[in-house]
Amino acid sequence: MLKPDEGQVNRFRDEAVDQAMLVIRRRIDKWGVAEVDVRKLGTDSIQISLPGRSNPEQAKELVGTTAQLEFRMVDDTNPQVFAQMFTQSPPPEGSNITLAQDEGFPQLSSPNREALLAYAKDKAPEGRDVLTQCVANPVKKNDCIAYRSFLVDKNVPLTGESLSGADASVSQMNEPEVNIAFDPAGAREFEKLTEAGVGRRMAIVLDDNVHTAPNINEKIGGGRARITMGRAGSRSFEEWLGEAQTLALVLKAGALPAPVTVGEIRQVGATLGDELIKKGSLAALVGLALVVVFMAIYYRKSGLIADVALLLNGLLILAGLAFFNATLTLPGIAGFVLTLGIAVDANVLINERIREELSHGKSARAAVDQGYDRAFWTIFDAHVTTLIAGFILFFTGTGPVRGFATTLIVGLLASLFTSIVVTRVITTYFVHGRNAQSVSV
Repeated sequence: MLKPDEGQVNRFRDEAVDQAMLVIRRRIDKWGVAEVDVRKLGTDSIQISLPGRSNPEQAKELVGTTAQLEFRMVDDTNPQVFAQMFTQSPPPEGSNITLAQDEGFPQLSSPNREALLAYAKDKAPEGRDVLTQCVANPVKKNDCIAYRSFLVDKNVPLTGESLSGADASVSQMNEPEVNIAFDPAGAREFEKLTEAGVGRRMAIVLDDNVHTAPNINEKIGGGRARITMGRAGSRSFEEWLGEAQTLALVLKAGALPAPVTVGEIRQVGATLGDELIKKGSLAALVGLALVVVFMAIYYRKSGLIADVALLLNGLLILAGLAFFNATLTLPGIAGFVLTLGIAVDANVLINERIREELSHGKSARAAVDQGYDRAFWTIFDAHVTTLIAGFILFFTGTGPVRGFATTLIVGLLASLFTSIVVTRVITTYFVHGRNAQSVSV
């Protein structure tokens, strides 16, 4: 009797869980949740926290799909194979397996997928597999009223591992579809597969289910194909398109190493997290108010100009976060406050340079122009070096680190614009436009 080594079994289990965590994180990152928290629980469980998301069913559909994609040729050389199977070995009573005429040849049909597969097991010709396709319920979403059989080649010439990209779009018939692209090796295999199969059907199999089986009319080069989403039924167009987008995401992010099941879904209300967010926001507002008052008192008119730029900087940061659909949590607030501090530092540097030029006896116009010119490269260098660190955090970090980096990058770009462009335009207007002989700094 052979018995697997327990240590090896545990190692394979750990590797599968770790790989599943990476794939799930990639999927959710592409979904747009910037501060997802994915952590391992015990030896075989994963906990996923999605701040800012209120649709658990959509999250379940995104995370739980295995996304094992295969391209297999349909064997339609013997169209009577299922009819012969049905006649020679009648299905057991109560299985509800019937013989239906569909897709141009007889197919087995049953509302119970497991019963259908169990009946067809070991009855397929050599080198063939029996797979099923869902007959969608026109009334109820994500439900199958029946399953029908497909006879496909056992050989799998092409899999989803050769995919280089996937995206959802709307066809000319106003129907959602998923466009997929292969890497160079996959493109060559797909071209050879379609060339050899002209006139036959190719089954696009997702997680051992035939998603669609289009007819190959000609050789397809270029390494691109599309998966149609079928009929909408009772779904709205937005729900229909959302399913296509979710399928594109799971295909793009890669397949899970093993099937996963959802153990528990909880929607956590705003309790401790809400209190921390409120306190963090209050701290940011108090700090901003103190800085505004200090700048106005210490630098007078130049300080008021810097305050205007500072407030504009804050609005630009919030607008940028809204544009990228980012969720503002505690790390995001920390990045927000940090960028406001960098913006204040830039304005302080400019004002001090102007003061220094005025102390050398230069006119207001010359002091402003040379103050901005001489402070520019110092400010630019400081922002660029911090931006480099922000991009490194964004591309290598995950969860809260990535959320902090997002806020930091948006804030630095806004700070660079407001401190160098906005304040200079306003100050130059007051000094040059009004022919001022002095400037208050």
